Amino acid sequence: ERALAIAWGGLPTPAVALACLLAAWGAIVVARREPRLGAYLVLLGLLPAAILTLTGAQWAHQGQNFLRYVLPLQLILLFFGSVGAMGVARALAGRGAESAAWTAAVALSAGYLYATPAIAQVATLGPWYAHLDYHWDYRHRWNAGKRLDPAYDPPEFYRKLGRMAPGAASIVEAPFSYEAPANPLAHYATFHRQPETLGMVHDLCLAGERIGEPPPGDPRFRFREFVFLDDVAGVMRTGARYLLLNRERLHGRPFVENEVCIARLTRLYGAPIEIDARLAVFDLRPGSPAPATR
Repeated sequence: ERALAIAWGGLPTPAVALACLLAAWGAIVVARREPRLGAYLVLLGLLPAAILTLTGAQWAHQGQNFLRYVLPLQLILLFFGSVGAMGVARALAGRGAESAAWTAAVALSAGYLYATPAIAQVATLGPWYAHLDYHWDYRHRWNAGKRLDPAYDPPEFYRKLGRMAPGAASIVEAPFSYEAPANPLAHYATFHRQPETLGMVHDLCLAGERIGEPPPGDPRFRFREFVFLDDVAGVMRTGARYLLLNRERLHGRPFVENEVCIARLTRLYGAPIEIDARLAVFDLRPGSPAPATR
């Protein structure tokens, strides 16, 4: 069901049901007009999905993963849906069938853009637009299932940030992991709604192999939303109010070096204003009044 909703671009559930009915009618129209083409397209859509289901590919029980393995199915659904919709418009219009079909095409295209979340997501999701949490099910703004599981609750300071006006308390967060399942920051962003810069910690307090962080000064590194935490001037140029160091995990493993990192951050930015087992918070503008909470 989630795979179908994603295939239709995140339409509301009743609209997904209607779109599937139109696609079924479109398949019938094509099969009557071009039997070989209709049979080919139906088999092209259904056979890979059946094979994937029978073989039980890893994570295929999740709708978004199932669909990405059979992505051509989306194009076939959209094609049959458009044929079905135009067929219904022509049947209802009678003599003015062609004009009705063009009018319906324009109206349905506009309605489709309004009903799907694509424009709103691109415009408002910020740096986490590509994270899996936002592509789990387009009928929801984020992965709603995580909100129901206490294991995914954010550190309390993130909720405090959420009680501040959006944009009032920009933050630098660390550590950052490029692997989506090992990166909780995208989920935390759904609570705080503040601008974010990602902090790199290797040169601050880690040793050994560099994982997901380039050397400082590498001219190939042009991402503007990242900053090296040992570069005090660079951190201050972000304009952030708070620096947050998440203490639990680093690239999916226990962050055993977090106390060393906190000690070095303390030397650079002063003592944390809040610290618990999960998070250390540094105020980058201690002389300014704290943003008001609501």
